[in-house]
Amino acid sequence: TGFPLQQALVPTIKTAVTKMSLKSAVYRPMTPTNNMIIQRNCDIKAYAIHRKKVENALPLVDNKPTRRHIHMCTRLKKRQMEEERQAIIQKDNKILLENMAHIMSTKGLVDNRNEYKPKSLNVITRQRELIRIMHENRAILKRIHHVEASHDRMQLEARWKR
Repeated sequence: TGFPLQQALVPTIKTAVTKMSLKSAVYRPMTPTNNMIIQRNCDIKAYAIHRKKVENALPLVDNKPTRRHIHMCTRLKKRQMEEERQAIIQKDNKILLENMAHIMSTKGLVDNRNEYKPKSLNVITRQRELIRIMHENRAILKRIHHVEASHDRMQLEARWKR
């Protein structure tokens, strides 16, 4: 029965005594003393208290890994984009399945009619240009027909026969 500190230190004092007694056979205190036995017991208790404090000491340097932030690990935007992509794929698959079911339930005729008519923005300009070229060609043809030949055909045939 003693003080609570003394009761808590009893096991550590015993280990300290064995450690100190193994170091040297002769006890030599650091400070001058009148009674070596009392001084040795005080030193053993002080050493036991010191060892207990060292065992219970908390680190001063925080060497734990950094805290992981959930919003950095989960990548919510990537997950959202993947879900949107999966939704589009599901929608396309559903449309394809409906089309296949329609083909299987009917005769499955192929729609190969193309009702597309080419459209141009300069149709009127091209038509005007075509009309202008046709008028020029007619005018050239008229001039060619109205011009008299520079060579006499009768003379050429007569020369050929000779």
